[in-house]
Amino acid sequence: MPEIDCEIGQRVLYSGHVGTIRWKGKVSDSLEIGLRSKKTQLGYIDMTGEQESVHLPRDSQDAEDVDSVSQTVEVLGIEWDNCHLGSYEGTEYFKSERLERLKAVKSEIERVYKGTFLEGACTQDILVENYRPCSFILPEVQDGISFSEAIRERYLTDSEPTESLGSAEFVGRDKAVEFFSQLTNLYTVGLSGSNISRLGDCSEFKFSRVKELYLSACLLYKWSTVADILELFPKLELLDLSGNLFQSFSDNKTTSNTSGNSPAEMHQSLNTLILNRTMMSFKEAISLAKTFPSLKSLSLVSNAYTNLEIKDVVAGPTSLDLSSNYVWSWSCIFKLITKFISLNTLILSGNKLSNLVSEGKTDLYQGALEIAGSITAYSGIEELHINDNLIADWDTITSISAIFPNLRILRFKLHTEEQSSSLQNVHRQVIISIFPRLKVLNGSEISDYERINAERYYLTLSDSLYFKSTERRFGDSQTHRERLEPLHGKREVKKTVQEMSTVKTIKLCLVPDADSESFAKEPIHKKVPSRATVRDLKILCSRLFGIALADIVLVYNDGNMPLCERMDDEEAELQQYGISNDYQIRIQSRQTQF
Repeated sequence: MPEIDCEIGQRVLYSGHVGTIRWKGKVSDSLEIGLRSKKTQLGYIDMTGEQESVHLPRDSQDAEDVDSVSQTVEVLGIEWDNCHLGSYEGTEYFKSERLERLKAVKSEIERVYKGTFLEGACTQDILVENYRPCSFILPEVQDGISFSEAIRERYLTDSEPTESLGSAEFVGRDKAVEFFSQLTNLYTVGLSGSNISRLGDCSEFKFSRVKELYLSACLLYKWSTVADILELFPKLELLDLSGNLFQSFSDNKTTSNTSGNSPAEMHQSLNTLILNRTMMSFKEAISLAKTFPSLKSLSLVSNAYTNLEIKDVVAGPTSLDLSSNYVWSWSCIFKLITKFISLNTLILSGNKLSNLVSEGKTDLYQGALEIAGSITAYSGIEELHINDNLIADWDTITSISAIFPNLRILRFKLHTEEQSSSLQNVHRQVIISIFPRLKVLNGSEISDYERINAERYYLTLSDSLYFKSTERRFGDSQTHRERLEPLHGKREVKKTVQEMSTVKTIKLCLVPDADSESFAKEPIHKKVPSRATVRDLKILCSRLFGIALADIVLVYNDGNMPLCERMDDEEAELQQYGISNDYQIRIQSRQTQF
């Protein structure tokens, strides 16, 4: 393999693996490198114990092919796309940038949660054992292909079907090949994983209709290359650069294309920018995003962020995705929202948020007030994803309901031990009740009847010990009980979790209409425990009306509902459907439903 002219920060291929050149120079002549087998001396950090230890595995199959390299030979220090070391025999030649960043993240999270019950869980996934290590290799690497080569391979080369297809024939294949070979017909260009590192000769290409460009997991590392590519797409609306590790702006001598314009200036129409797994600093990502005048959606997933420092106002984006980072402080989130003045969708799934506003402070509502001066600063947020964080108490989620009063879409689940489906259903109804404008919870739409039932059920729980914190009063606002009782009337409240097992009965009217035989039977008025489950009621109805248990379908109506609602969750208690005295339960059969 011929040697190429390499530079620090360049993305390269070596034996099928992708890495970044972090160092080049001469090393000790005792360093052995697999010249013929392409096996390298590898090192990785073992984070299973308190002390970090270096492991240097060797493949015995290729041991005889390993030669010693003279000190006069220049080698490259490669950081593969994971955590690694950059030292040999105690001499540090270069640092693993990602490893150093993740070690700093781990140190900060450990400090914040030290001494709490979250201490162990919050750091275990930050550094993972046996990540692909750094290596010293000869400069016999591949620097990828040009954008023009990737276009020709993907769209302009008529590859014949492989033999593995056998006798299968793609009807209309010739027409499809002809259509996609006309680049002016394309609306989407997908070149993810194509190992693109430079532009090439694209003078013959025209992408006049393309709106989406996917360049994830390539070998791009210069912003000037991105600018050159974007110049070919005048109507581009979405750009995905995920998985490319770019030189920082300060290291990049030229961050503009040959015409002197930045990538943003070339695209007034770009509205979605995806920079996941690029390890860009938050400051640089925001600086780049601000230069796109039409940008509405910005994705910065898995970039190892802890703090989200931002000084200037960002006017454009309405959606920001910060999933799978290490953000722990609500203070950062509140400050960020006040700067993103058009933001309505904030995705924070898979971070380290708990009840901490900042270190030592746990009153979320007061912290939000201190930062913004008024809760109205957060009223623009209509969609919030905070699932897979460390939020383990109802006080925190109740504060969130007060801070974000206009939420329409929420993804959230308490950070607790595994829950039964019945308990999850209870939690769902409590969340629905304390977010009065919520329309979608965890991807499931909230119907009008589900909200009515949830709010009625909540009134029986809100003063219990477990859910007492949901009744907190924020400023002059009403408590949730004060808001809901005028709508649904007062309900008997159980004071403690233990009292929830106290037997209380409700009177129901059971009406059979499963088939002609049961339909002839008279309705039966029956008292049943309010904590009876739907399955318990099905068993009772099976005995009373002689209908096969497996065929029973229950629907309910309070006498004022225009339609009956089905009771599909057999583990749910009747009161979870908001069922109370004098409700009508109709017993139907799967065999006769249309």
